[in-house]
Amino acid sequence: MTPRPAVPDRPTPLELAGLLAGGPRIGVSTSAAKVEGRAHEGGRTESVWDAFARCPGAVADGSDPERGAGHVARVAEDVALAAELGVELLSFSISWSRIQPEARGGLRREGIAFYDALVDALLAAGIRPRAALHDHDLPVELQDRGGWLHRDTALRFGDMAYLAAEALADRVPDWVTLRTPALTTMGGHVSGAHAPGSRLGLDALPTVHHQLLAHGRAVEAVRGSRSSARVGIVNVHRVVEAASADDDDRAAAVTARALHQDLFADAVLLGRYPDLAGPHAEAFERLGRVDPADLRSIGQPLDHYGVALADPIRVAAVPRLVAGSTAIPFAELPWTDHPATLDGHAVAPDLVPVVLADLRARYGDALPPVVLSGLDAAHPEQVDDRDGSRRDPRRADAIADHLVQALAAVAPGGPAEGVRLEAVIAGSLLDGFEWEAGRRAPRGLVHVDPRTADRTPRSSYRFLRDTLRERG
Repeated sequence: MTPRPAVPDRPTPLELAGLLAGGPRIGVSTSAAKVEGRAHEGGRTESVWDAFARCPGAVADGSDPERGAGHVARVAEDVALAAELGVELLSFSISWSRIQPEARGGLRREGIAFYDALVDALLAAGIRPRAALHDHDLPVELQDRGGWLHRDTALRFGDMAYLAAEALADRVPDWVTLRTPALTTMGGHVSGAHAPGSRLGLDALPTVHHQLLAHGRAVEAVRGSRSSARVGIVNVHRVVEAASADDDDRAAAVTARALHQDLFADAVLLGRYPDLAGPHAEAFERLGRVDPADLRSIGQPLDHYGVALADPIRVAAVPRLVAGSTAIPFAELPWTDHPATLDGHAVAPDLVPVVLADLRARYGDALPPVVLSGLDAAHPEQVDDRDGSRRDPRRADAIADHLVQALAAVAPGGPAEGVRLEAVIAGSLLDGFEWEAGRRAPRGLVHVDPRTADRTPRSSYRFLRDTLRERG
């Protein structure tokens, strides 16, 4: 079992500010498909999430990204909220469907104009822009031709990345190629819980390589557009435990860990895919036989590396039903060691040192400066009927606990000493469309009314604001 360091009581804003002094930048994030809205305006074509949300039962509450949080219409208000919060950076994603609606040709002027305005507003507010080129919202135009199962999508992505960087890299210093590509593979193509809803088992493995090839092409494109741009990727990292000491369960945990993180991180940071034994080794061996030129592109040195903390999982082996089956050979069991969010995910800040120490041990000096994210989650709240104020103490606790654990882990003598913690994305700025949970699992520091799109900062927003003010 993974050791569980104690989590201290939540520090006051003043105490937390003292811990953060001279430490990492603190930021917040948004995601195009979740918050932008105006999904069918300005020439924007559909993404896979627009199409997937129409499938009966695909989204818990039947909602879709059409309205999001109305961010396109309220960009000035949202930047003002980020400025009032006192964050140093804002990480946003770019909708490919908005800037290049048919996934070919030049950029659509109206689409890129929104991001121009967003970047300019952030800079005017003293907030560092951080642009992600993809966050799970592939254009339907490409999905209809195979999407991430086809190599051509990676090449198209590189073209789009160059155009986006040409338009914005004079003002955007930090770039992310892909956010959590493992989620696109596992949710979108293995289980079918996410868009595009495919259930391919291990036949989804080409999506691993093609997303990573897209990453490599985008690194080259952004640097080719502006050599001073800092480029990285965001990968999922989590604790994966075997359900028992049984050899089959232990082997299943190795496979699960590879699919959730090691395939993606090893290729990017070490320039190779991990060697995996076991009954499904042949499926993974295909990744090891790819063109070496692809791996050189994928494994280019990065300027920063995003670590998206995901909830821990416990894994048990399942029998192979037929010889040669490509079904996933494991089941993820409920994790009951920690409290859960509204959508059933464990909140485990005490495992942050375990994740960071594992990164240091596995990648050593190949690990670039780390940007930690994944602190946002769907926590319960209490609404005051008198004034409409919203209290979400568990979200504030989670933010503080994750920060305390991360800072202690990378401090001299800590279990992850040597990891350079460059920044922490403390949470989602706004409520929005939360993938398959729809609007049932709000994650924002700021509540967004689903009908009016009115913004109401939660108590967690005020806690973080007060902390950053004390930090100075």
